[in-house]
Formats: sequence, C-alpha cells, structure tokens
Amino acid sequence: MYLYFVRHGQTNDNFNNIVQGRIDNPLNEVGKSQARVTGLKLQELGIKFDKIYSSPLLRAKESATIINDILHIGELNVCFNLIEREFGNLEGLDVSYMRSLVKDPNFKPVGFESDSEIISRVEKCVRELSTEGENLLLVCHSHTIKALLSYIDNKTYNFDYPLLNAQVVKIEYKDEKFKVIDIL
Repeated sequence: MYLYFVRHGQTNDNFNNIVQGRIDNPLNEVGKSQARVTGLKLQELGIKFDKIYSSPLLRAKESATIINDILHIGELNVCFNLIEREFGNLEGLDVSYMRSLVKDPNFKPVGFESDSEIISRVEKCVRELSTEGENLLLVCHSHTIKALLSYIDNKTYNFDYPLLNAQVVKIEYKDEKFKVIDIL
C-alpha cells in the first residue's frame, strides 16, 4: 500500500517564519493556490485514492478540501493523530530562534512534544490507517511528516529536513515496513 503525505499549504505564519504548532491558522491565498497545484499534480499522476485524511487543524483541512475538490476522493476523514507537534510555549516564536533553543540539550520547553513522543504517535497512527485501502492521502503538517521520515530512516531524515508547503511525500507500507519512495 502507498501513503501520500501532503504538507498543508502556506499560512501567514509560515510566510513570516513563525512557529505555529497547534495554533489554528487558515491558509493564505498562496497556500490555497499551492493546494490546488498539488491537487492537479496528483490528478495528473492518475492515482486512485481510497480515502483522504486530514489533521483537525484548519490549515490542513482547508488544503485537504481543495485537493479533494479536484480529486473527488470522497468524505474527508479527520484524524487527530495527524495533528502538528505540540510546541508548547514555543508557539508564536520566530522559527530560527526556536531552533536555537531546542538544540540546547538542557532546554526543556513547557508543553513541548518530544521527538520520541511525536514519532511514536505518528508511526502508530499510520499503521492503524494502513488497513483503510491501497492508496491513502494524508494531509497534515511538517513535523508530522518528518516524524515518520525520521522513524523510517533517521540517518537521512530529521526534523530539520526541508519540507515545502504542499509538498508530497510518497511512502510504501509493505510487510509491516515503511519505505520512502519519492518526495515530489
């Protein structure tokens, strides 16, 4: 089976390099356009998706809705465990500043979901969803996708790996193992 992860389109906080985490921001006009382009790209590939899932956050649901309007997959399913990492008191800070804080091993931000916690949450979620069809479209967030990438191959992928808004990551799940196939 194949899992197609899509990072949501751009928000104003993305544009301004602000940590969003679970702040529930809408897409901006660029983000809506990015979601449409991704939907058209997936349409050109001719993939028959069995189901579409989204994080409960507005930016992911808006992206998923735009893509689904193009692909006509069916009902949009919301899955809480596809939600973005909990950044706690780092939400609302400049991304560069937040990264410098988190790299300090002694820094323990209040309410911050650790790498191991998000990796475990996402890996378990995706295994559970894997019974839902042969091709699933999962619209979520940067750290949600990077958590699974890190789980699959932490020598190649980590939470600093660049992942663009509305970018697609294709992952195969076969014989209880994940494999990164492509990053479109």
